[in-house]
Amino acid sequence: MIPLLAQRNFLRAGCLIWRPDTAMDGAVSMPQFDPELVCTMRTALEEAMFKVPSDLVTISTKAFLAECILKAAAQGHTNYADLVAAATDHIQAIASMFS
Repeated sequence: MIPLLAQRNFLRAGCLIWRPDTAMDGAVSMPQFDPELVCTMRTALEEAMFKVPSDLVTISTKAFLAECILKAAAQGHTNYADLVAAATDHIQAIASMFS
């Protein structure tokens, strides 16, 4: 669970906190990704992390960018370039949170 303060900062960064869908019977519906897409998402995350300024390279930054990639994939964006863009579009917002 992301602490409330971090959630507020992430919301300001433009990446909404994802909540799993809940069915009427209370069951949680989680997106399913095939192994090839998982590999693509992992590679996209590593590419995005190379674009993060060195003073902002933290586990929290990586987790935030991973969340952005997961949300993009859940919305149907499955090609490498779209997934990298889903993460890198938020780097400037992350930088502004730390300045």
